[in-house]
Amino acid sequence: MLKTVVSNPLINIGVLSWLIAQLIKTIRFYIQNRFYNWHQMLAAGGMPSAHSAFVGSIVYTAWRLFGFSSPIFAVLTCFGCVVIYDAMGVRWAAGRHAEAINIMKECLLADPALTEGRKKNLLQIEEMDTSLGHRPREVLAGLVLGVLIAFLCLDVFHLA
Repeated sequence: MLKTVVSNPLINIGVLSWLIAQLIKTIRFYIQNRFYNWHQMLAAGGMPSAHSAFVGSIVYTAWRLFGFSSPIFAVLTCFGCVVIYDAMGVRWAAGRHAEAINIMKECLLADPALTEGRKKNLLQIEEMDTSLGHRPREVLAGLVLGVLIAFLCLDVFHLA
């Protein structure tokens, strides 16, 4: 089974694109904050979109290996559109909702009328992650990165 997985260029190039996008986000975080946060390697959101890099690379790979008219290319293109729509729409909105909830929690904690019991309950709730989705430029950067990686793997280095 492992031999099958590592011999599949769609998986290999897709995972490579995702890893490189996540590494870029981790390096950007270090440059901006001057400390490493390895959580960035698994975090959602940010520039470039790892989801879009993954999708861009597998769609390009499917096109190059199977052709524009193949069912594999068609399914992956549709899948890619759903992933990108989700990243820019649903997950972006969820991130904004998390931001609003975090602000409401802070306001409630600052209320002098709040009982100690309720304050204790609020303090047990962890701050919500607000970087869940992507702006259009982050998605575009991820798509370009993914297609570039797939192009390099297939057309320059002939790895598939």
